[in-house]
Amino acid sequence: MNFMQDESRVSWNVPAQPASGGLDWLPDLLAFVRRRWLALALCTVTAIALAICYLILATPMFTATTTLLIDTQAAALFNPGERMNGDALVVSEAVGSQVEVLSSEGVARAVVAKDGLAHDKAFLSNGRPDPLGRLTGAVTHLLMFWQSPPAQSTADEDTTGATQLLMSMTYIRRIGTTSVIDVSVRANSPTMAAKLANDIATAYMGRGLLAKSAMAQDASQWLEARSRELLDQAQTADQAVQQFKAANNIVDTDKGLMNEAQLGKLNDELAEARSTLSLAEARYKQIQSITAQGLFEGNSADALGSELIIHLRQQYLDASRQAADLSARYGADHAAVINIRNQMREMQKNIQAELTRISDSYKNAYEVALANERSLEQRLTALSREAATTNEKLVQLRGLQSSAETFRTLYESFLKRYTQAVQDQSFPISEARVVTLAAVPLHKSSPKGSLAVAIACMLGLAVGFGYAFLREAMDRTLRTAQQIPVTPGLDFIGFLPLVSPREQKAIQASSGGALVPVSASRTISARNSMLRFVSLDAFSPFAEIMRNVWLQLGRKGKSGERMKVIGCVSALPEEGKTTVAANLAQFLASTGGKTLLMDWDLRKLSLTRSLAPDVRVGFTDVLASRIPLSDAIFTDQQSGLDFLPGGAQGALPEVLNSSPSREFLASLREKYDYVVVDLPAMVASADVLAGSQLVDGVLVVVQWGSTSRQLVTETLSRLHLNHVETVGVILNKVNFTRLRRYTEFDQSTYYYAPAEPVESA
Repeated sequence: MNFMQDESRVSWNVPAQPASGGLDWLPDLLAFVRRRWLALALCTVTAIALAICYLILATPMFTATTTLLIDTQAAALFNPGERMNGDALVVSEAVGSQVEVLSSEGVARAVVAKDGLAHDKAFLSNGRPDPLGRLTGAVTHLLMFWQSPPAQSTADEDTTGATQLLMSMTYIRRIGTTSVIDVSVRANSPTMAAKLANDIATAYMGRGLLAKSAMAQDASQWLEARSRELLDQAQTADQAVQQFKAANNIVDTDKGLMNEAQLGKLNDELAEARSTLSLAEARYKQIQSITAQGLFEGNSADALGSELIIHLRQQYLDASRQAADLSARYGADHAAVINIRNQMREMQKNIQAELTRISDSYKNAYEVALANERSLEQRLTALSREAATTNEKLVQLRGLQSSAETFRTLYESFLKRYTQAVQDQSFPISEARVVTLAAVPLHKSSPKGSLAVAIACMLGLAVGFGYAFLREAMDRTLRTAQQIPVTPGLDFIGFLPLVSPREQKAIQASSGGALVPVSASRTISARNSMLRFVSLDAFSPFAEIMRNVWLQLGRKGKSGERMKVIGCVSALPEEGKTTVAANLAQFLASTGGKTLLMDWDLRKLSLTRSLAPDVRVGFTDVLASRIPLSDAIFTDQQSGLDFLPGGAQGALPEVLNSSPSREFLASLREKYDYVVVDLPAMVASADVLAGSQLVDGVLVVVQWGSTSRQLVTETLSRLHLNHVETVGVILNKVNFTRLRRYTEFDQSTYYYAPAEPVESA
């Protein structure tokens, strides 16, 4: 597209702009909008107009909404055991299921039947299509007129049609992830919309209650029969348990089976007997140890706990100390000492007698405890054998008890469900309740004017942009310097503007009027001021572009010499190459250089007819030596420019590529400083290639916004392949007002402000 510049193809004389960041595309987009604003405006205005027509013709619609709450725990009010799992996923699935039920055909059909909507004309009028739908229906009817007329509809078909219409008018929406559901109805009557929304909610809840009541009735009948069966089975199982217990002498107590209680009691008694035996044995062994070690060995006597022994032992110890004291005073044979020692022997006998008595007592207690333990062990062994036999029977008993318990549990569960089913049948509870009844809407819901206009505006802009992009993509003409194909040594000279006839007349009048051509004086005709525009306005863009060409001629010359012979060529006729050639020759002549302008466009001779309209001889006649060069030359009285007409029209291309033409052109190089040649268009390829071989370089003229880039590329490629030197490219007939939409460069405001451009001949 023209607004997308390919910097990789820009020639050296058109430097690439440095990157300015991420908004480089914005100026190009704005330029594109400026170029195609008319298409954008037209599409947008058309879309808005269509939207306004739609708003005028469309039937206003009203939307009423009833809000329902799905309470999945409502049934738990009278049946807490049946409370639904509070998991969010389960609740969400339950609410989603209710949304589908509300949207089902069954609910809609119930409303149609209740309100008699199948034959309600006011309701059925909602099914009429909008203006676009009516137009489509009319076209379809015309295209299918040959089909047989439809048969008369039946009552069921009317009901089905009304049901489908009501479903299309209804919109069920769950609010987020909540349990709240909106039931919206869209109709052409606000009263009807509110009534239908409330009727749908009522029908939905009514059908739910009826379904629950019917389900409860069916369930209660089945549960009642099943409960009776389970009761009989439970009673039979209990009887089998009792019979088995009686047959096997199994007696239950509050602490379990009787033999198990006895076995436990014997275990406790045996443990206690063993504890008593251990204690008696320990005492008996202790007294034997004390008796064996003697009275005064340690404190063993204190362990017996006998006050008599402790008292006797204390007396014995006191007597022993007294005997020792008296013996120390009076001697061991003293009567008092002997008396005390006799008392000590008596005390020792008493202590020993007491120890013997205690030992016998402990021995008897030990033997009694041992006998008691052995008796209990024998009884426990016998009872254990009896318990083992009973345990074998208990395995069968537990099986019978388990079966009886299972039947009893099933019976109680079914009895509970039966009771709940009877309750649900008599008082069914709906899971849905109305939060807000639908009110009569005060404003229409569609069509919305602002929204329709906004959408139309966006669609119009989208279509406009699409159309503009298509036009831009299909525009393959040259409009900027960046679009000129890159060719080695090719330069862009500049833009030549369109000049209106009014400007031409104004400039010509300010210059003193046109010169009257006089054939006898062989003066160039000034009737076409466009061919001498550069001399009439020296500060115009024409003069500046010709000055650029003049500078290029000095730079392009081979071996340091300037170009003398310059050809002007274009890809197609009527691109302005003749005008450029004439003005270039006028400018070169005004610089003081002796300049000759030649017309080599032998097919058309446009330059000859404009500058010497009455002459029928020229270059071809001079080349054929029919007339001398001096007799064929015309001269401009103001600039001194010489002009050599083409001569006989329709000369063959071989004339230009002949040896006489080369010799003739060589002679002109000696007489003139510059020779400007008007070559044919590239469509006459033989003439161009023949003439371009004789010139030093060619100036390529391209009509702005008219000639395709592909054709220009082919033209430059041809010249390059034939080794023709190119002076540069000029874009001619440029509309500077439109050029500003493609490029920021604007030379028109620098030199002069042209009037409204009108394409010149």
